[in-house]
Amino acid sequence: MRNRYIAIFLSLLLVAMVGIAAKPGGIAHMTSLWIGDKTDTADTTPGGNDLFVSGTAEFDGLVRLDGGFTAASVTRDLRFDLGSATVDSGNDVDDGSAPNLTTVDNVPAIVWDDSSEVAGVQWGFRVPSDYSTGMTFYAIVSSDDASGAATKLDWGLVANTDDGGFGSVTAQDLVACTSATLDASNEVLTLTPDATGAALFVAGSWITVEVFNASTNDDDLELKGFSATYTATH
Repeated sequence: MRNRYIAIFLSLLLVAMVGIAAKPGGIAHMTSLWIGDKTDTADTTPGGNDLFVSGTAEFDGLVRLDGGFTAASVTRDLRFDLGSATVDSGNDVDDGSAPNLTTVDNVPAIVWDDSSEVAGVQWGFRVPSDYSTGMTFYAIVSSDDASGAATKLDWGLVANTDDGGFGSVTAQDLVACTSATLDASNEVLTLTPDATGAALFVAGSWITVEVFNASTNDDDLELKGFSATYTATH
């Protein structure tokens, strides 16, 4: 009898897959499927040796069986080239700008010479069409001195949308370094938007992210890389 149930199930599955292939967009919807005797009148659990699939099964690069079998979330990356940044109220970042683009410890870096040099650098990007949640930025930094917690990176966000008014800066909480050996090792700072900042990220919107030196010492702040991650819809 069990072999008979398996044969019936495979036949139904084949029919469902054919329907998926024939349906534009590759999406099929299935309500309830029973194999065997439906002995549970409440329609909540299978009876005996029955196979029961409830709710909807969606086929769009994944299969979901009523929450019992789900596709894992997907994390994607965004990279921001240092040389593509612009100086706030200025032009592109180069060897003559302040901050300037140079080479530090054998790698490219944007360098603020001391705490008096505070102009921000900016990147603009379009929020990806597969964006779901969780946009987080990362900055790898160092210094010409041991520095420590007095070395700080501040930042903000600007959002612009189609047919919307010009965006204004949404300030975010600055991030202070914790390393006491920034002249000998790098530190990766995590820049997580607050609730107001996170609300700016809507698929299709244009975001400008700006970082600037907020240090309270006279040491250099060396930005050696900048990137972001987000959770995609699929």
